[in-house]
Amino acid sequence: MWEAYKLYLLAFLIYTITAIVTAAMQAAAIRYDESSILAPIATTLSGNFLGGFALVLGILRDDRTAKQRERADKAEGQIKKLQEEKEKYRQQYEQEREQGRARVEQEREQGHARVEQVRAQERERAEAELQRVRAEYDGEIAQRLRRLEAAIGLNPSPAADADLDEAGA
Repeated sequence: MWEAYKLYLLAFLIYTITAIVTAAMQAAAIRYDESSILAPIATTLSGNFLGGFALVLGILRDDRTAKQRERADKAEGQIKKLQEEKEKYRQQYEQEREQGRARVEQEREQGHARVEQVRAQERERAEAELQRVRAEYDGEIAQRLRRLEAAIGLNPSPAADADLDEAGA
């Protein structure tokens, strides 16, 4: 921005110096009639001065480039803001994605733990059933042996006879 004003100031100085030189030449032309060649030069320079002065004022008042710069700066600011928002949303997305993955992994682990717990309970039930069946089978085998011993006549115990009576009844 300052560079534009430096150029405007330089142009203004050049035209001011031209105006001073033109005024001096006009004064010399009026003073000395012999130097009639100075009159057209003075007229030309004075026209250039007035045109240049008007041009400098026009350039100074022309703020289109400044407005374009302001719009460009504003657009760059908006772009930067949008990029920051985009980055923020991307980070939120990544964070939520990681949280989702963590939740899925946690639920998977909980599911595996439940499955293992159910399997352990089933194993315990099966083990208890197996022990019950074995105890029942061992009891039946023991009763059959006592009955067989009683039938053969091998030392039947009175408790065995009571068991047989209860079993038969």
